[in-house]
Amino acid sequence: MTDDEKKTCFIIMPITTPDSMVEIYRDGKEHFKHVLECLFVPSVKKAEYEPIRPIAEGSDLIHAEIVKNLETADLVLCDMSCLNPNVFFEFGIRTSLNKPVCVVKDVLTKKVPFDAGVINHQEYDSNLNPWVLDSEISRLAQHLAKSAKRSDGQNTLWKYFGVKSQSQPYEGTGDVGEKVDMLALRVDSLTRKLDAAY
Repeated sequence: MTDDEKKTCFIIMPITTPDSMVEIYRDGKEHFKHVLECLFVPSVKKAEYEPIRPIAEGSDLIHAEIVKNLETADLVLCDMSCLNPNVFFEFGIRTSLNKPVCVVKDVLTKKVPFDAGVINHQEYDSNLNPWVLDSEISRLAQHLAKSAKRSDGQNTLWKYFGVKSQSQPYEGTGDVGEKVDMLALRVDSLTRKLDAAY
């Protein structure tokens, strides 16, 4: 399989460690960056997918890039550790599109909410100790491959909840009016953030 033919896997996960959990994780604030680079990216590659990191680069609108990746990736690796609200929001978008998701959580996250808990998910060792890292990468690569095969191109939650209507991606015209609307939303968001800061 050439790189041009390689399937993609978008990774959704906490980017930063919540302040309330910094002391719990060995790597503190940098913990999830280490999980990404030391466990997730190598596992995705071992499962023969091209990883798409959850970090937007450049001047693109971050949310638009995330939604595009949620829509177009062949598979999504979703880390529910810390029960991060943004991760659950992105998980919901992916689920509404009826596309496959592979769910994981670390051993420190005791349980995920019921609705997502029915999906087969795998736990990983959040310590990322060197002596277990190779086996964790292999286990996660196998979980990715099994999740992709079991889903057969669809989202497994659909069969559990009997969902029949699939969301359709918005087919915008890309005209000036839509671009102005998007800029207005961004300005409103920035204004609220500035108001809250002062």
